This record gives sequence, structure tokens and C-alpha cells, in this order.
Amino acid sequence: MDQKFSSRTAALPLLLQGMMVPVALLAALFYPTTNHPAMLISLTGQSPATAIGWGRAHGAALVGLSIDGRTANLRLSSAGSALAALRSGFLPLAADNGLCTPEGFDS
Repeated sequence: MDQKFSSRTAALPLLLQGMMVPVALLAALFYPTTNHPAMLISLTGQSPATAIGWGRAHGAALVGLSIDGRTANLRLSSAGSALAALRSGFLPLAADNGLCTPEGFDS
């Protein structure tokens, strides 16, 4: 019985490590890089105007709004900007310019 318990206990760290690999790969895939567009998705229900204001305060340039108008796409100014956005209640995801309407475009 003790041997069975110890093998399960030993398997737990391996299972956790195995789960971290896909999480790390997804984070690397969707983490926005400096000077590339990032879509700021509000985690707290804030408006795109709040995200734009946050971006101005942190030196990020507005690229445009998402096609549905719910999220702001900003060009982040530094490597720490994505983490600062997360601390402010926005999930920053790497975005393509094709995912947004240009700034100032009226449909």
C-alpha cells in the first residue's frame, strides 16, 4: 500500500509539468510583443474608451477598434506593457492589423 501511494505522489509533479507545457506554448503564441498590435480584452467589463485611456497613459498607440467595436487594439510601447495591462484588468492578446478597423474609420 505504501508503495502505491508513493508512486501516485511521484506522478503528481510530472502531471503538473506536463500541463505547463501547453500553457507555456499558448502564452508564447498569444503574448503581444513590443511595437506589434495587441487586442486589450476587458476582464472587468470596462469600455474600449477605458482601454484607450490606459494606452495613452502608458505610451501605447491606438491602432483601431476591433471589428465588433468591443475591444481596442493598441501598439504596446514596451515589454512590460502587457503585464501592466493585465494588472489593470485587460487581457492583452497579440492581434493582427486585419482584426480591427483603422483609427478614425467611420462605417
